[in-house]
Formats: sequence, C-alpha cells, structure tokens
Amino acid sequence: MERDRLIAEVAKETGIRLDRADPLLAAATINRILLDAALAELQRAVRTSGDQVSAACVQQIEAAKAAAAALITDAGAWSAERLREAAVEASNAVIERLREETAKAQRAGRIALHAAWAAAGIGGLAVAATAGFWLATISHG
Repeated sequence: MERDRLIAEVAKETGIRLDRADPLLAAATINRILLDAALAELQRAVRTSGDQVSAACVQQIEAAKAAAAALITDAGAWSAERLREAAVEASNAVIERLREETAKAQRAGRIALHAAWAAAGIGGLAVAATAGFWLATISHG
C-alpha cells in the first residue's frame, strides 16, 4: 500500500496524523516486505507441491496403463487358449462323426456288392435254367 494512502487511512480511522518519516510507516513497510517474501515462498511451495502431485498422477496413470495392457494381454491369451481348445474339441467331434459315416458307407457298399453278386448269381442261374429248359424242349421235341 502506498505511504500517502496509508497515512490517509490511519487519519480517517483513528484521527491521528502520521508524518511520511514516521517510524510506524517504516515498520509497516518492513511488514509488507516480509509478507511479500512469505507470499512468494508460499507460492513456490504450492507450485512445487502441484508439480509433485502432477508427477504422481502421471506415474499412477502410466502404472494403470501398464496394468490394463497386461490384463488385456492375459485376457487375449486366455481367450485364444479357450478358442483353441474349443476348435480341437469341435474338430475331434467332426472327425469322429466322419469315421462313423465312413464306416456306415463302407458297410452299405459291402452289402450292395454282396447283393450285386447274389443278383448276378441268381441271374446266372435263371439264364442257365432258361437255357436248360430250352435245350430240354428242343431235344424232346
């Protein structure tokens, strides 16, 4: 605060008129200087504390990012393993089903082959019987 203004304020409040060279004004000036220095120190301390808090926040954010990345990686590996196991199970089931169907087809093929041989045999017997009957008819005739 300016000296003249301070002198005017003291006069207004108390009715006492101070001189510009009054030792009381020197004490007020010393007080202002000390308060300014204390305020500057306090501002420096607040800035330092703010910087420390900011640095701690950055460290916590980086640690959280690292933890999240590890969690995502682990989850991906776990999911991939579960998918691989499911694919193995599904392929094993399909292979087993294909084996069963192949065995059924092979059995059906063998039965069809036996039926074809039987039909050929019966057909051959029918031809032989017809030829025999025809020969018998010609020779008796």
